[in-house]
Amino acid sequence: MDTGKSSSIPARLIFLDVIGTALLTIGLIEGIAEIDVLPDDMRFQGYETAFIVAGCVLMAPLLVHVVALVIRRARSASDDARPG
Repeated sequence: MDTGKSSSIPARLIFLDVIGTALLTIGLIEGIAEIDVLPDDMRFQGYETAFIVAGCVLMAPLLVHVVALVIRRARSASDDARPG
């Protein structure tokens, strides 16, 4: 169902998503698997939770963008399908 419109994802959102994924992964590895990835001088109390939250926050803009894009396309498709 290609409408012929360009709908590229901005590079800045992909960059934020990659950074967020890295932070989330480090937080999960350190917190759940209890594998030390970071050096001791980079750790602070509750850093695992902070990394997980920061990772999710950085990943959210891409998710919001994709959901908005899908909603826009669905509305556009329903408008095109209306008789008249």
